[in-house]
Formats: sequence, structure tokens, C-alpha cells
Amino acid sequence: MVFLQFHLLSNSTVFDNIAFPLKAAGWQKIKIKTRVLELLELVGISEKRNSYPNELSGGQKQRVGIARALANHPNLVLCDEPTSALDPETTTSILSLLKKINRDLGVTILIVTHESYSVNECGFECFDEQYRIYFRKTYWSILY
Repeated sequence: MVFLQFHLLSNSTVFDNIAFPLKAAGWQKIKIKTRVLELLELVGISEKRNSYPNELSGGQKQRVGIARALANHPNLVLCDEPTSALDPETTTSILSLLKKINRDLGVTILIVTHESYSVNECGFECFDEQYRIYFRKTYWSILY
């Protein structure tokens, strides 16, 4: 799961934050290292592997959260307001990364947001109107 407030371990490096769910799942050390390095490359922060959360920007922290959410090869990643704490440029970057993960890895991405920009960047919109749920394609998915 990807969170609004990142929920990173403040006393652990980026590498260790991403490795945490793999250690908890009992992965072997060499496989953990390989997987974490692969995820760092995927989310574009390989150079930050030894940094601590307080040394990162909001966008970099969110990339760590995304990498951690992908660690155990999930079929679905839930994102709770993943861009609400980010500036517009970083929001675009994070949404592009999530689309790339969906497209290239086949992982379903479910984003909960109140930001209209984020909604318009996604493939489908689901909304509640008087306790009824509606689905519709968004502008982005119609264009692509």
C-alpha cells in the first residue's frame, strides 16, 4: 500500500525501508539485495539507496513507498492519496510512474484521491453518488 504520509522507517535507509517487507516475508539476503536494487532502478532513485528519509524530498519518499509496496510482487497496489502532499510537477511524475508500473508490470493500481487532476490522469474513475458506485473512463484513457 502507498500512503499519503509515506510511513517510512525514519531510522532506516532507503534500501532498508524497501527491504523491510522482504525480510518480514523471510526472503534470503541475496534475493533481498537483488530485488531492492531492481526496485530502486524502477522508481528512479538508485542514487538514494543509502539516504535516510529526512534527507529526501516528498517525491523521493513517495518513490520509496511505491518500491516498498511492489517488493513482494503484488498483483494490486492500493494508493491512499499518493499525490496529495506533493507539488504539481512531482504529482505528474508519480502518476507517470504508477502508469508505467501498471503498463510494464501488469500490476493493478487503485488510487483513492480527491484531486481532480489525479482523477483525470487515471484510466477509470469510480465515484460514489448517493451510495451508488459508478465507473467511467476518464479523459486520459479515452485518448490512449
